[in-house]
Amino acid sequence: MDASRVRDRSLLKNSYSCSRIGNVTTKIETFVASCDRVFTVLDEPQDLADKPDAVTLPIRTDWKLFSSAIEFL
Repeated sequence: MDASRVRDRSLLKNSYSCSRIGNVTTKIETFVASCDRVFTVLDEPQDLADKPDAVTLPIRTDWKLFSSAIEFL
C-alpha cells in the first residue's frame, strides 16, 4: 500500500469517529433539553388547592396484599 491510501483510510476513520461524537453530543443535548422541559412543568405551582376541611388519607402499608393480586401472563 502506498502512503496516500493509508492516509485516506486514516482520514475516513477519523471522520467516522467525529461523526459518532457529533451524534452522541446531539443526543445528550436533546436529553438535557427534554429534562429541562420536564422540570419546568414539575416546578409550576399547583392550580388546585385542598379545601379547608379536606381529610388527610391514611398511608397504605399493605402493598404485599396488593402485589399478590397482580398476575403477569
